[in-house]
Amino acid sequence: MRLLLSVLLPLAVQLLGFALVIMVSRGNGSFVGLLALSLAVLAVPLTTLVNWTRSRRVPPASVGRLLVTGLLFALTWPLLLLLLRAIEPSL
Repeated sequence: MRLLLSVLLPLAVQLLGFALVIMVSRGNGSFVGLLALSLAVLAVPLTTLVNWTRSRRVPPASVGRLLVTGLLFALTWPLLLLLLRAIEPSL
């Protein structure tokens, strides 16, 4: 249960976040979609590795705390890309 909540759920949320960024920026001549594709190649395995390591090395931490920190870490890159997409037309 700890592995499911602290590793797999943030992984799924991060993949959905990157998919959302790619769908939002598709077909507009935006480079944010290309940036999201290349960033996802690095960020998804890194996030999974960090969350898995934290769930294994920090057994006394509660599952809720691992879930919240894992989700925050997983959503960092998709949210930054959405912010970049929002300010891109003004650049």
